[in-house]
Amino acid sequence: MRKTLAALCGLAVLTLAACGGGGSAGGAIAPIPGGFTQSSQKLGVTFGGGGIPLSTARRAQSVGGTPVTVTYNGTVVATGTLDSNGFAELDFTSAVPAGATVTVTAGTAPNAVVVTVVLATAIPATSADVVYQPATGSSPATITVTSAADQNGDGKVDANDPNQVTETENPSDGQPENVDSSDDNVLPSNLPITISTCNGQTITVAPAPNQPTLALNFEEKVHDNDSGSNFEYNANPFSASLTFPISSSAARVDIEVDNAGTGQKIVTIEAPITAFTGSSGGASPSPSPSACPTLSPIQQPSPQPTSSPS
Repeated sequence: MRKTLAALCGLAVLTLAACGGGGSAGGAIAPIPGGFTQSSQKLGVTFGGGGIPLSTARRAQSVGGTPVTVTYNGTVVATGTLDSNGFAELDFTSAVPAGATVTVTAGTAPNAVVVTVVLATAIPATSADVVYQPATGSSPATITVTSAADQNGDGKVDANDPNQVTETENPSDGQPENVDSSDDNVLPSNLPITISTCNGQTITVAPAPNQPTLALNFEEKVHDNDSGSNFEYNANPFSASLTFPISSSAARVDIEVDNAGTGQKIVTIEAPITAFTGSSGGASPSPSPSACPTLSPIQQPSPQPTSSPS
């Protein structure tokens, strides 16, 4: 039988003040420096896919010479140009924390492609593959971004590289629409929600500032399929922080965030608990560790969690 959230923690939802000692994701909490020197951080990025709309691609099969700019918190930290294969390796000129989310802009307005890349936490070198998928019929254009730690030092994503995260993004602004973290990397910091953990025992999800009214579906499970112990919680509207117990260090979390007013999906997130607890040993994007505050119940959102067969 599927366990309800209430059965797992006594109170279905608890409120928790921001707690250190674990990882987090969200626009409200920025990564702390990871110890990498200013001159050592670099990013290799490859733009591919059919019909990528870069304004400097004068020939249909070439994007060579396209300018590339990397920014962090609005500040330019690296620049370069794509070669004829759509590749550029960029050395950062300003210090950027490990695990930070940077914005990469290829081309110039009005045809620039904007993506966000999660920098690696394991080493000060990140690689990213950007694949443009043109609009087809009623489906809008999308960008798929896969980032990883660049263990080989060639700027290319390898299947064995750690810290891999795959995002489907809006090509106009790099806003994530789907995030899949395969290991213990941190998550993008430009999500519409903030996520934090406390001592590996609870996980707290809250709306990020300046968001529309949101709806949240939260599911925690031990396996990627429907087998094993798991639970699901729906909050509509999702307007305050919600805290859930961490059932297992091997658990995975699936989160869907929708616009409560329109019902339109904003983003889905699939990641292991380690993506939030920062157990990789890299830089944690949380504040300095602090003691967990006392849990206290808050009013239940509607609808309530219900029991159902697994």
